[in-house]
Amino acid sequence: MPTTEKHIILVNYDFPPNKGIGGRRWGKLAKEFAEQNCIVHAVKADALSDTDKSVWSEEVNSRNIFVHSLPRVYPQILLTQPSNFFEKLHYRKALNTVKKNYKGTPYDISLGWEKHLIPKLNELAKKHPIEWVFATGAPWDMLRVVAEWKKEHPSIKYWADFRDPWLNARNYGMPLLSPEKMKEEVQKASSVLEHATVLSSPAMQILEHFTSLNLISTKNKKFYHLKHFHSEPKLTEQSFGFSSSNITIEYGGEIYIDTDPYLEQLAKDLTKLREFNTALYERLNINFHSSSFNKIKAIFKHHPCVRISDSIGKKIEDRIAQAHWCIILLADHNKDFFTTKYFEYQTLGTPYLYLGASGEVLKSIEEENRGISWETYFHSLLKNQPHSPRDFKQEASVDNSLNFRVNEMLNHMNTFQ
Repeated sequence: MPTTEKHIILVNYDFPPNKGIGGRRWGKLAKEFAEQNCIVHAVKADALSDTDKSVWSEEVNSRNIFVHSLPRVYPQILLTQPSNFFEKLHYRKALNTVKKNYKGTPYDISLGWEKHLIPKLNELAKKHPIEWVFATGAPWDMLRVVAEWKKEHPSIKYWADFRDPWLNARNYGMPLLSPEKMKEEVQKASSVLEHATVLSSPAMQILEHFTSLNLISTKNKKFYHLKHFHSEPKLTEQSFGFSSSNITIEYGGEIYIDTDPYLEQLAKDLTKLREFNTALYERLNINFHSSSFNKIKAIFKHHPCVRISDSIGKKIEDRIAQAHWCIILLADHNKDFFTTKYFEYQTLGTPYLYLGASGEVLKSIEEENRGISWETYFHSLLKNQPHSPRDFKQEASVDNSLNFRVNEMLNHMNTFQ
């Protein structure tokens, strides 16, 4: 543990207690940095709701973490789906104003935040011996703001983290940008690539996309693979299911874009299994805990073995720990991305049932013996010989723990002194 306090700024738009997955990764990292005797000055946007808070709020309560909340500038109407004529009119007017006043995609919620962010960065740099500023996106424009601020503060090092794809994203309005707007977005990304000291991502493919566009050299030394991680293992004794007769399968989280075909295939397989072996079909207990309630309900409307509830936050860990299988669901475009869940759920001791496109994630699951694909499991069901969860690895790797990950980061930071 460092003997001298290290002051860092963390710009994370929805840092806890804001609700949202965007604060999960860096909320946990901030907590561990604080444990390592770092003083973390977290800068976030005001919460959209005072009553709807992050399930990770308590984790960032630390004497070494100071949270600074700044007013939002982005029009709130653009965060909603307009339902009547007047809302649609208001929405269109706000969107046109954003397009006129800001460069790049108009769906970046940090647009305009610069007028609050820059003064706060200046204030913190004046009051404290800041060594590093971290910024994690999405949203993206604030990473550009920090990059340009860093030019005026050459002694402060800048760590830019890309949690998601940027220029080739399938969301944030990227696919529909005009050539002019896309050029502006590329210019923003180029500024970040140029002025950042470190460029990190949980998936190296996200960073490598910049090299494919010739925005940064393939021989650059800025890239850093900041993998996701797990917290301390929670597993004490695995019961593998609520009962010995049922086969319990749990999924917690959003249903992301382009995963529908795999869920539809699951529904077709369940229909086939019901026709082939009704008794075994009736033993299945598949539970989805997600805010994508209507989408799942429509796909599995003919299958009573599939039960759907809203997201249950941290309680999902208890459900998974008591289940036989935990579903990992990925689409073609992220089949090689190791999500937060991939590491976090390892501490629960329940093997993975992979549903999605074949890629690096499935390869790792099979090589580490952490589970099997749904296709493989389905064939074992058709043979009336379902695979046993006890045949798979239950322990999480220490090398993927939160403590190990932050120590790696601190060691890397020390190489720039």
